[in-house]
Amino acid sequence: MTFILESIHAMEFPPHVLVYCLPQDKKRDIKMSNPLRGEVLRLYKNLLYLGRDYPKGTSYFRERLKTAFMKNKDITDPEKIKKLVDRGDLVIKELEALYFLRKYRAMKKRYCEPEH
Repeated sequence: MTFILESIHAMEFPPHVLVYCLPQDKKRDIKMSNPLRGEVLRLYKNLLYLGRDYPKGTSYFRERLKTAFMKNKDITDPEKIKKLVDRGDLVIKELEALYFLRKYRAMKKRYCEPEH
């Protein structure tokens, strides 16, 4: 068994392929059993991307985002995860509206005459 593993490691497979070759007790804790994992990762990446333009700064947004996701990391119920993902999608829409209004107000202030 060790000879097979050593020869597989010598072939230089990507790390995700090597995990499946390891014995059960040696495998890393990969939570691929939850089908909503990809949805959660997509949501996190999208929010992280949108946080670049947040008015209070990128680092402030990143810290708040991380604490929000870490608070819910132990939830395993698919229904609860789906509700949280839907709530995250709503936050994305609100952020997009905030940025759109901010840009609109800046352009209006720049190009329109004040109403006095």
